[in-house]
Amino acid sequence: RPTRAVLERNAARRVAEQGIPTYDTVAIGRQRWGPIISDSFLITRSVENVIALDQLADERHHRSTSPLPAMQRQLLAVKLGQLVAQLH
Repeated sequence: RPTRAVLERNAARRVAEQGIPTYDTVAIGRQRWGPIISDSFLITRSVENVIALDQLADERHHRSTSPLPAMQRQLLAVKLGQLVAQLH
């Protein structure tokens, strides 16, 4: 069974295949205790010049600019739902 770090890396690859900027994986590691993997980790490069989705949808983030209108937030939610359906 893949570790959580491997599953996360695979999900990022599927997101990138949809043309959405995401992080690049630099390394994946795991900690073993005998035959049991007790922990895993993922090291990534950051994504430059992007706004995190939660910040984009958060009206408080837009104090210096105009917040996203409700219609755009709703469209964003629909598109995100479609993307999640494609990834699963």
